[in-house]
Amino acid sequence: MRRAAAFALLLGIAVFAAACVAPQATIEEQRAYDQAIQPLPGNPEEAALRLEDFLRAHRKSPLAEEAAYTRAQIALDSGDRARAVFWLGWLVRNHPSGARSDVARLKLARLQLQAGDAEMARQVLRDVRIRQLSPEDKRLAYRLRAEASEDRAQRVQWLAAARTAAVAAGVSDEAVELMDAEIVVAVDDLSLTELRRAWELLDGRPPAGRVALRLAQASMELGEYEDAGHDLRVAGSLTLDEADRQLLEELSLRMELYEQGRGVDQLLPTFAEVAAQPEPSRAGATGTLGVVLPLTGSYASYGEASLRGVLLAANIFGAENDIKIRVVVRNSAGDPLVAAAAVRDLAQHEDVVAIIGPLVSSSSEAAARVAEEEGVPLLTLTTRESIPLDRPHVFRLRTTPEDELRYLVDHAFQNLGARRFAVLYPEDSYGRGMRDHFWHMVDERGGWMVAAAAYDPDSTDFGDPIREMIGYSLLTPREHRALAEREDFVRRGRRLRPSENAALAREIAEDMIGPEGVKLPPVIDFDALFIPDDYEQLKGLLPQLAFNELTGVQLLGAGNWNNPELIDIAQEHVSGAVISVLFDANSRFPFVADFVSAYRTSFDLEPDAFSAQAYDAANIVLVQLARGFESREAVREGILRTQAYPGASGITSLRPDGNAKKRPFLLKVRGRRIVPLD
Repeated sequence: MRRAAAFALLLGIAVFAAACVAPQATIEEQRAYDQAIQPLPGNPEEAALRLEDFLRAHRKSPLAEEAAYTRAQIALDSGDRARAVFWLGWLVRNHPSGARSDVARLKLARLQLQAGDAEMARQVLRDVRIRQLSPEDKRLAYRLRAEASEDRAQRVQWLAAARTAAVAAGVSDEAVELMDAEIVVAVDDLSLTELRRAWELLDGRPPAGRVALRLAQASMELGEYEDAGHDLRVAGSLTLDEADRQLLEELSLRMELYEQGRGVDQLLPTFAEVAAQPEPSRAGATGTLGVVLPLTGSYASYGEASLRGVLLAANIFGAENDIKIRVVVRNSAGDPLVAAAAVRDLAQHEDVVAIIGPLVSSSSEAAARVAEEEGVPLLTLTTRESIPLDRPHVFRLRTTPEDELRYLVDHAFQNLGARRFAVLYPEDSYGRGMRDHFWHMVDERGGWMVAAAAYDPDSTDFGDPIREMIGYSLLTPREHRALAEREDFVRRGRRLRPSENAALAREIAEDMIGPEGVKLPPVIDFDALFIPDDYEQLKGLLPQLAFNELTGVQLLGAGNWNNPELIDIAQEHVSGAVISVLFDANSRFPFVADFVSAYRTSFDLEPDAFSAQAYDAANIVLVQLARGFESREAVREGILRTQAYPGASGITSLRPDGNAKKRPFLLKVRGRRIVPLD
């Protein structure tokens, strides 16, 4: 039995071996083929005609495959792509398993891709026997599959396979680096769903590590930190290149900040809580700071104020013997191109550990791109939150409208008992923006926005929008008649002597019910009214609130309310108002008061929000230098770890995405003064 089985096995092997022996060309076929290629290389046109004659006469010859391949190559050499496609197609149809068929398929797929026919190229590539190809042809096969693929996740898989084949083929290091860069771009371009599919396709093979890192980043952006932590651990166990390791460090730092309870939605500690802790030390800080600010042009005054803040922090006037900071200043002139060039210039100075500025969002965006390319920390003084995103070396330090209003709304909820809000705003981009931010903050805290009205920014009569907020615009004809009757009743009541209860007459009138059983205007069904406008406009607007019967509500304002002239002119109408400001020169806390005193002494000028925020930005860098962080990367990581920093412009924490979250100052109008609430 064993002998029979062994005999059968040997017989099978013999039959298989016989089948694998390539058929031999006849003497006649060999002679005809030799005559066909005889004109090469000198006369390819003649050779093409002879090869076509050969193929018509010897279609099934073992030499037909080689003849068709040569004919296609002649067509390619002469630029006749259509005829090359024809003969390559002829070859793979008539000799699908021939020695030249797989290479012919690769050439055919490439020509189809060049013609824009990706579907036909995919069909041809499906039949390529990858294992039989040389390493170089394998690289080409995977590359063509990547180019033809409609599935972006699968494209990453094919690019990775092409890279492996390229290394096996011994291509240059420069070529491999270019392929690595292409793979990174392809991975980073994937959606979350595509990243998950790519992860499955790669099965742990490179660039699976990059895919895991991008999955972790996506999970963090969705707030799913548990999934992100798992993906980071997986990524750390896989093959990573230098760029991947940097991303791993960045995401690990973000995870560390999250695990320490520094979620972006938490409110910052109060000024009193921060003041009770030791201030971060700047003692011993030594190094060089770069500065890019608009020192000429329309933003020059803001740039100069900011520069003064940086110079004060850098101890240029020598008030502190143990701080030795050199400042290298460049003028951005408010021009994005100039700002970008200035950052590139400063980045070439190896001793510059960080750059402060610019101010304007367009200049900051241009500067941020260059700073990230050069790997130098850039602390921008803009409010645009998109600027530091996906740029680990870029930070945004200026207080945003969201920061300005978040704590105002929080105070209204916690300390004033407000739950229902209204907003009266100028019909311009600033007014609409502040309306939207305020509305969002109220919604976020679980309150209700019950009224909103806009007015012309150039108007001096605010009666219509005010009356709209308190129900006058919704009256029916019958309610209009009832309202006229009520006003007549009030007018007659005014003629009564006090002893005849004129006050009682007005009280009765105010309680009169309309024809539908609903209270007549004014219907003030909100606890607090937010008005985002400049104090100049408010001087005329606030008295009209009382004139139009909008009284008894808590007024809330933004930083542009903070001016003594407002108190002088609208005292009785603004009393009790609560204001959120970016900077309070009268703050009692040492980290503000010391700045104000030093600024006045050094420049004989009053500090403002611009000088305060630049001062804080520079000091945050100085704290890192004082801790012994000398390299740009060490300073960058130190800045990112900044939490609850007590500054002249408020309390600052850095979020993992490079955006600062700031607690501004709250003030209250009390009598003829604006006093701190903090």
